[in-house]
Amino acid sequence: DSLNGQLKMANEEVSRWMLKSRETESSLSTVQRGAEQSSSAERSAASQNLAKTERIKELRVALTTALNDRNEAKARVQEQDRQLELASLAASAEAERVQDLQSELKSMQKLSEQQVKVAN
Repeated sequence: DSLNGQLKMANEEVSRWMLKSRETESSLSTVQRGAEQSSSAERSAASQNLAKTERIKELRVALTTALNDRNEAKARVQEQDRQLELASLAASAEAERVQDLQSELKSMQKLSEQQVKVAN
C-alpha cells in the first residue's frame, strides 16, 4: 500500500511536471511567434523607411534639377533682357544719328539755296 501510494504520488508529480512542461512550451511558442511577428514588423518598418529615404533622395535630385533649370532659364532671360537693352540703346543712338544727318542735310539744302540765290 505504501509503495502504491508513493507510486501514485510520483505519477501525479510526473503529470504536474508534464502539464507545466506543456504550458512552458506553449508560452515559449507564443513568445517566439510574438518575436517573429515583432521582427517581421520591424523588418517591414525598416523596409518602408528605406523606401521613404530613397523617395526623399529622388525628390531632392528632382528638386535640385528643377532649381538648376530655373536658374539657367532665369540667366537666359537676363541675358536676353541685356541684349534687348543694348539693341534699344543702339536703335536710340541710330535714330539720333539719323536726326542729326537730316538736320545737317536741311542745313546744307538751305545753304545751297542761299548760294543759288546769291549766284543769281
